[in-house]
Amino acid sequence: MPDIDLVTSSLWFGELGLGGNIKKVNGLLPMVMSAIKRGYTTFFVPAENAFELSYLPNITYYPIQHLQQVVDWCIHGQDRPSI
Repeated sequence: MPDIDLVTSSLWFGELGLGGNIKKVNGLLPMVMSAIKRGYTTFFVPAENAFELSYLPNITYYPIQHLQQVVDWCIHGQDRPSI
């Protein structure tokens, strides 16, 4: 089962496509940097944007390609998406 504290204390970014794919968002880096200043350290982001966060220290991010990954993790208890 998912870690409820992780789900509720993380920020989630991305645009959900009609087919369930998670689309890239513009301006992710400044949004994450602002969130870090507010105490957030864990982020779920579109896989296409993940490279933008790779150099930021002291954060954890999970790249998401498709809504099914989230469903599999949250409902079916599979492993969370990996970095």
